[in-house]
Amino acid sequence: MGSAALRRHGAESPVLVRRSGRRALGGCFPAGHATTGFGLFGLVLYWYGRAAWSTRLAWLAAFACGLALGIGQQWRGAHFLSHTLWSAWLCWAACLVVAGLLLPRATAAGRTGATGRSG
Repeated sequence: MGSAALRRHGAESPVLVRRSGRRALGGCFPAGHATTGFGLFGLVLYWYGRAAWSTRLAWLAAFACGLALGIGQQWRGAHFLSHTLWSAWLCWAACLVVAGLLLPRATAAGRTGATGRSG
């Protein structure tokens, strides 16, 4: 799909031409538009530990937004499906890292109270 779109628009290879006139290879990974939608994976962290349905709904909504934006760019010929899926993986992995760093502390603080003393 990508190479056909390139030929349709008069390009011979997947190369970006910058305003300075220099050619640069690549430049289309990760998928920026899709990453905007997948960035909503952060909402999963907000609802984590509350209602399971809201956590699942937030994940599905973020994935749907990112996928819709990614497919729009694929139709335009700017990205491939793999760019969109890898972008989803990178965003979800980043959210898991943040969750690993922040959520255990928040859970422990919630059990011991605001002063940090138990009992």
